[in-house]
Amino acid sequence: MNTVKWLKLVHKVKKKPFTVDSPLPADLDLKVKMLSIELCDDPFEVKMGLNHELLKDEGNESKKRKEVMDAKLLDLQNKKFIPVNKREELYASLDKKSSEIYIRRSQQLYNSQPIRRQLFTWLMEDVHIIALADTNLHGTDNVLRHMQEIDKESPFPRDSIEFVTLWCRYVCASLKLWLVNLRDFPQPMIDVQNKHVWGRLIGAEREGTARDMDSLTLAYGVCWEPAVALYNQSMDLINRPSVDPSTPLPFWDKMRLLFHGRFTLSIARMSWLYHASFDPYNNTELMDWTWTNLAMDWTNAMFLLQGDLDISVRTASKYNESKLLHLPNLTFRVGLEWLCLGDANDHHSVMPCAPDKVPDFSLEEHDSFRAFRSQNLNLDLSLKTKPVADSHDIPSCPELYASTLRFLEKIRNCMFSVTRPVRRGKLFNATNPRKLQLTRHYKYELYTSNLLFSAQPINNWFGFANIFALKFQF
Repeated sequence: MNTVKWLKLVHKVKKKPFTVDSPLPADLDLKVKMLSIELCDDPFEVKMGLNHELLKDEGNESKKRKEVMDAKLLDLQNKKFIPVNKREELYASLDKKSSEIYIRRSQQLYNSQPIRRQLFTWLMEDVHIIALADTNLHGTDNVLRHMQEIDKESPFPRDSIEFVTLWCRYVCASLKLWLVNLRDFPQPMIDVQNKHVWGRLIGAEREGTARDMDSLTLAYGVCWEPAVALYNQSMDLINRPSVDPSTPLPFWDKMRLLFHGRFTLSIARMSWLYHASFDPYNNTELMDWTWTNLAMDWTNAMFLLQGDLDISVRTASKYNESKLLHLPNLTFRVGLEWLCLGDANDHHSVMPCAPDKVPDFSLEEHDSFRAFRSQNLNLDLSLKTKPVADSHDIPSCPELYASTLRFLEKIRNCMFSVTRPVRRGKLFNATNPRKLQLTRHYKYELYTSNLLFSAQPINNWFGFANIFALKFQF
């Protein structure tokens, strides 16, 4: 989009009025068999990772060789006396041989297989997008009318607004597979199958005021927490951050600024997987939150999820898929109250500015998002279950074992761990302050629950045979 605007600026294309009588654009019917977008990883980081794995493996192998040497010397010591200098000579020879093996493996490391390049991979298969233009969706007045229908909560400016980009289409899109992967981790971040989306889609960019810059230059380049941090830094090389001198908005305020209206999803099965290990290549130790027959509704400051929720433990053992909780007909509502200096829904009043166009009347540090930026967040969580038609489909008691409790302790350790900074500091020219966490942004939290549990006891089994257990009756 920026390239198109740049071309219009270079060729001095004059803006034409956007009315109902303007030529109607063509409909778009796009079919893509496979779409793959990759961000390349830093070669230095890749080689460091490979060398670390090699060093760790060679350390284990060297330890095994030393244990074999100790066993042989002990066996020989029982048969005949071995001088101390001879023992030291044998151990020195073993250390030299281990060093030679490590050097040889290090030299062969990059010749045996191609070096991994991908940091972030976006893969889509069988994509079909239909974007329809219609006179009812054409023209400034019609688009603004649809904009106000979609985003009813936000106060619309009384004065007329000029746009540099304004369009509206009725979109129908489907895809067979959508995968998002980090590096070569076996567990994908996002795995969506057979998705279908439809509805009105509006794209709008407001024209800047007179004090804004006449041109904008963007820089492009290629260069589970550490990988995400490196991905964010790579994205900064592709899409340059705003030059507005204001403190950058956190991601939750950016979403409030960019996305408006209503988004509804109907999903047969959706899983949330939480790693219970610090190893990013782990795909066995997981906590699985699975929604079946889920209906999700995302409106202004409100998330509503309705469906059947199962919380299970996934481990590489015979206790795999042991169920912690089963909640049929669950209604999970998340209410968000953003505490701002101004109207939390008035995103039309936000106007970024260039560093040399900061208004002179700013007494404090300039902040283009001052009235819109949230100071705190009041969170309202509500869980409610309804009686089920089938008496057999009732919330079952947890299947608890000793390994289950150890697994929950791993989850606790992962949740309360501290993330290490990645490529930050003066050496990497990255001295920006750490981003605020959403959990630190809460002011008040309200939890409401109305869950129907069965009167069955909770059994803490002493073994997989389910013969002996510690029973709790509520």
